[in-house]
Amino acid sequence: PTHLLIWRRGLKVVYRRVSEEEVRYLRIIRKRKKFAEVCRQGLPAEITTCLRRWLSDRLHPRTVLVA
Repeated sequence: PTHLLIWRRGLKVVYRRVSEEEVRYLRIIRKRKKFAEVCRQGLPAEITTCLRRWLSDRLHPRTVLVA
């Protein structure tokens, strides 16, 4: 299945495809888990890549919609 990450940047709606791993990390964070919990769920390189991308996209993982 294809997953989309949807968020707002100001008044603009932004979206992109996301991998299964990134969806899993986002769901953990949306459940108000600490980032340490995310780190226990995957490989450090994958998590670092996701975090860099979230920062680059200027999104907050708890305020996004994963569809």
